[in-house]
Amino acid sequence: MSITKPQFEKMTKVENDPFTQYLICEATLKFWKSLTGLNFNYYFKELDYVIFYKTESRNLLQTALRSNPVLVEKFFNLIEKEHLNYVKYAEDLASAGRKDLSDEKLKQFFNSFTRYYGSALSIIYLPFDMEVILVEKIKSFLPEGAESKECLDIFSAPLKPSETLKQRLALLRLAVEYTQNKISKQELDDKLKSHHGEFSWLNMLGLRGKPYDFEFFRGQFDEAVAEGPERELDNLLKIQSSHDEKINQKLQELSASEELKKQVHSLRKLIYLRTWRLERISLGNFYIRPFLEAMAKRFNYTYDELIFLLPDEISRSLNGESIDKQVVHERQKSWGIIFDNDEIKFLQGKETDEYKDKVMVKTHGREIAGQTANKGFYRGVVKIIKRKKELDKIKKGDILVTEMTTPDFVPAMKNSGAIITDIGGITSHAAIVSRELGKPCIIATGNATKVLKDGDEVEVDADKGVVRKIGK
Repeated sequence: MSITKPQFEKMTKVENDPFTQYLICEATLKFWKSLTGLNFNYYFKELDYVIFYKTESRNLLQTALRSNPVLVEKFFNLIEKEHLNYVKYAEDLASAGRKDLSDEKLKQFFNSFTRYYGSALSIIYLPFDMEVILVEKIKSFLPEGAESKECLDIFSAPLKPSETLKQRLALLRLAVEYTQNKISKQELDDKLKSHHGEFSWLNMLGLRGKPYDFEFFRGQFDEAVAEGPERELDNLLKIQSSHDEKINQKLQELSASEELKKQVHSLRKLIYLRTWRLERISLGNFYIRPFLEAMAKRFNYTYDELIFLLPDEISRSLNGESIDKQVVHERQKSWGIIFDNDEIKFLQGKETDEYKDKVMVKTHGREIAGQTANKGFYRGVVKIIKRKKELDKIKKGDILVTEMTTPDFVPAMKNSGAIITDIGGITSHAAIVSRELGKPCIIATGNATKVLKDGDEVEVDADKGVVRKIGK
């Protein structure tokens, strides 16, 4: 399905909670202009967890970035600052503990939480349009005759490894130690517990996330040992080292100017920061979750009910007003947001379905072609993933087909033979992780989840950005 009106563009998909998504709207109105220094706001719609950015907002931001080149570096610093501020606030709060959670303390917590969380969320749109401008600049500085697609394929590697990759490398090193009899079973248990303590927060994207439990890492460890961890560890390390080698070699071949080198560095930094900022949100939410759980319990909600309340509804609950749980339960079935012209319209239940029927139409395209995110060729069986709860469908070697990936997709991405997405750019999560894992990946097909079905046998030619159906 696709939006029929051209003023909104399908950009990303995130299974956020209504509280977080509504807070993005409120925080944009409150913080966006003062943080960015821009004189316009950035608008979007969300339906079925798919987010559509307003074309006018994108054009205004891209125009500002083109006319004022220093904004790119300013926005890098802004992204880092606001996300680190949120993590520090959340970490300090967790360190202080929950000994005194009077009603007044809960109000103070909620006000400060929405301020720090909202401030980080208000600039969540920036990387998408920064990518457009950086790609433009790189193309403009390429020497005459240089193949821009080939160059961008090489240049599009993150500046640093993600925390998700660090976790996998650490687990594989531990598995190697164990298989080589360098640690005892007791030492292994202690190290696995330490590993769990260090990385359990990685599954906390949005408030709907839940920390990984110890058994998740135990299962990952056992699987690595059974398959032989040395080969995967060696392969991942080679992939990481090859990025810098290939980039430096290509820049040398091009006799690259200092300006081109600078823009390539900026693109790589943006690719890294796109995942980094989501990981900071996950870490902050990990520290915050116990306080939200305590708040939910105080007002006789479950945690899952609480995060389906809007910020104002939680404020009213803190002031003694009772919110009908039936409203929440209806919202859990279907909801959406229209944020435009400084107005926020929240849809739920039947109202959401009626709106979707008016503005969405079915896509009938049969061709499956997209953009190369990571080269390679693979033949296998398709598994369509529309919601996170379906990720268990992915077995070893399956082809993961989804609208867009987020950090909680990584275990399934690791098991997959190739990755195909409907949306995303060269700095998207699917593009970044596929390069880290060395998986063939095609992004921005537009219709792969509509044309393909579970069980389809296809070949993924990521060198050409084409998917061919070969049977079922």
